[in-house]
Amino acid sequence: MKESSKRRKPGEEEDDGQGSNTNKDRLSSLPDSLLCHILSFLPTKTSVCTMSLVSHRYLHLWKHLQDFDFYDVYYPDSDEEAENFKDFAIFVNAVLSMRSTRDIRKMRLSCGQSQLDSFAERSVDTWIRTAVGAHLEDLHLALFSSEGEGFKLPLPVLSCTNLLSISLCGEIFVELGTILGMFVYHH
Repeated sequence: MKESSKRRKPGEEEDDGQGSNTNKDRLSSLPDSLLCHILSFLPTKTSVCTMSLVSHRYLHLWKHLQDFDFYDVYYPDSDEEAENFKDFAIFVNAVLSMRSTRDIRKMRLSCGQSQLDSFAERSVDTWIRTAVGAHLEDLHLALFSSEGEGFKLPLPVLSCTNLLSISLCGEIFVELGTILGMFVYHH
């Protein structure tokens, strides 16, 4: 069989002369909703960074995701820790601000900071508050700090009506006085 030197466009099929297609691109024929579902099983960084390599059609597909998995490698007391967290924060802020849909269904956030500063605290608080909404079903937080301080859980998390699963790991504090005040029955 003679090889063709002609370049094919993505999605263009090659006939092997026997009635079957040897180079059929089945991925391109899938609907965006199914592709987003597949992407939801990958870390968000993988979804965002690699989809443009697959096809131009998928360049902005990640903006329609409703499931996010943000993971930052946490090395306590590392010289580069603060800089690594800043890079992570820039990425998370960019992804959350550039998405097309505002509905977040699932959020997994794992990060840490040895010495909590106001930037880290505000960043994490903002990310969690961004996830809070009527569509949030699953929230997994793994937040670490080696200084004994911790991250405060924003109270609006507790008012998510569709929240089915919440997982908290690490140094996460909830202001019990405020929560108890919400549940006190007044006559």
